Amino acid sequence: MVLAEAGLMGVIGGLLGLGTGVILARILFIGMTTMSGYQLTFTLPPEGIAISLVMALVVSQLAAIPPAIRAARIRILEALQYE
Repeated sequence: MVLAEAGLMGVIGGLLGLGTGVILARILFIGMTTMSGYQLTFTLPPEGIAISLVMALVVSQLAAIPPAIRAARIRILEALQYE
């Protein structure tokens, strides 16, 4: 359950980060094109999108391993007493 939640947060965070990064990169690109006077084209490689989403998922899963191990060691009755 801990790993599933971390995976969902990793995917959502990756998508939000990717969207924000593309918007900021586009704004920077427009500013650079305007100031330099050169005719440049903005390209967004699909491999970069895929790699960033996979990395967000991998990092979230690696970060969730210690809490998942800790949660697996707790007996159910002990965990329910604190609820």
